[in-house]
Amino acid sequence: MRFLVHIVVIVSVLFGCLLQSAIAEDLQSEYRELVRKRQKSERQRRSYEKQISALSSQGNTLSSTIFECMAKTTETEWHKIKREEIRLTANKLDAQQAHIAKLRTQLDKKRIDIEQTRIGIEKKYANKDPGSEYEEEFRRYMEDLNDEFLMPVETKLLEGYEQYLSGFESYILLLKEIAGQCKGGKTE
Repeated sequence: MRFLVHIVVIVSVLFGCLLQSAIAEDLQSEYRELVRKRQKSERQRRSYEKQISALSSQGNTLSSTIFECMAKTTETEWHKIKREEIRLTANKLDAQQAHIAKLRTQLDKKRIDIEQTRIGIEKKYANKDPGSEYEEEFRRYMEDLNDEFLMPVETKLLEGYEQYLSGFESYILLLKEIAGQCKGGKTE
């Protein structure tokens, strides 16, 4: 009978250790998934910014071409209309860009605050066993990171970049059309 009790105790201890290990691994894997998600969002943001930079350079070149072309000819109503069209579109893009910059600043600040919470949690607890207060607070941190940073990045910031890029691409097409008309002398 005593032998059976020892076996039950040993099995219970082993099962408990395996369960704790599985729970700890679960927490770590969930955290790694959040980190991957954040890194993916950052890569996407950088990709959008790279595309915006290329479009901006192209837009500057086209704008210079248009205004040089317009300066060579007599001012017509077409010139006024096209300059106004360019100005209105550029102002709309500037407003979108300002909104994206403000949102990015707010989200970066939020992320810093959330990460400082994580650092505080790491320093606060020596016992990081599964089921401990550390795990509870760390899970709250992960929830905050997801809900207050990652989700807004995906649903607001990256979508804002997509809309801005779409608008910028339309602006480039407008500039190309105007440049072609101006060079072709179709300004009446």
